[in-house]
Amino acid sequence: MSKASLSEAESYLHEQIPVTKFMGIRLVSYSPEGIRFKAPLAPNINHRDSAFGGSIATLGILAGWALIHLKLMEVGLNCQLVIKKSAIDFIEPIRGEFESVCKAPNIEDWEKFHKNLKQYRMARLELVSELFYQEKIAGRHQGIYVARLIR
Repeated sequence: MSKASLSEAESYLHEQIPVTKFMGIRLVSYSPEGIRFKAPLAPNINHRDSAFGGSIATLGILAGWALIHLKLMEVGLNCQLVIKKSAIDFIEPIRGEFESVCKAPNIEDWEKFHKNLKQYRMARLELVSELFYQEKIAGRHQGIYVARLIR
């Protein structure tokens, strides 16, 4: 995805999900392999001078949501996309800029999701996002996302 396209996608997120702007979230990369976001510590800091758990969870959720959203746009499907289930493991404290990386689902899972969406107008997909601080895994988010095809 070009820098202009990344900027457009980031602007869309900031407009449609305002908390992403307040958190200072930046879309760093998106490709067929996955998506990566970064967030600064300052707007996400807690009373212990580390990243607030809610901010960490939000970045994990967003990575999965945005990955599916962009993949659906690429195939021309207009969907309402929500997170149905969310779980996060906090592994290490985050004391600076942090990242969320969500790898694209394997081909079989994506094809099943896409097929169910077209056939039943609704589908679900489970994705894992890893959260990094100083290039080490600091957290892991597991989410189940549900898409409903809009006519």
